[in-house]
Amino acid sequence: MTARCGFAVFETRLGVCGLVFSAEAVLGCRLPTDDAGELRSWVRSAFPEAVKRVPEGHAARAVAGITALLRGEHDPLADVPLDTSGVPPFHRRVYDVVRTIAPGHTRTYGEVAEALG
Repeated sequence: MTARCGFAVFETRLGVCGLVFSAEAVLGCRLPTDDAGELRSWVRSAFPEAVKRVPEGHAARAVAGITALLRGEHDPLADVPLDTSGVPPFHRRVYDVVRTIAPGHTRTYGEVAEALG
């Protein structure tokens, strides 16, 4: 039986991060911690079906982009697909808007609300 999703734990300048992914999209991400054991516990709890895998395709792209961002580089990660199937429709619309904000830029809540129409 093939697991629906995989996970990778990777080092960054700010600590160890975790990425959970399927063949189609990123399912979850845990940003820097200094405790890899805690990170693996989070994966087991939130994504019990996940198995450790080498990230490929969009997952490898996500790891590279997150690592670059945490080095201070500007990588919007807008090309990395996210699995939002479990996210309520309004929240998905908010994600769509905020994913267009370039790194290093901000928008107010009012500007996001205006973009939502």
